[in-house]
Amino acid sequence: MNNSKLDIKIHPKEGLKMTITSSPWLRLCAGLSMLLCAASVTVLAAVPMVKVVIGLFH
Repeated sequence: MNNSKLDIKIHPKEGLKMTITSSPWLRLCAGLSMLLCAASVTVLAAVPMVKVVIGLFH
């Protein structure tokens, strides 16, 4: 297996600094969770706009 070193730094006033060794499975899970969070925010932002566009055609 190809494990790699992963540095995580979340900065609001020098908060959480972490270094871990991650497996490919852990990287996949972290990447998918970030993509799902981004997709949910995008869908929540798009719903009101779609309602307005549909309302224009009725």
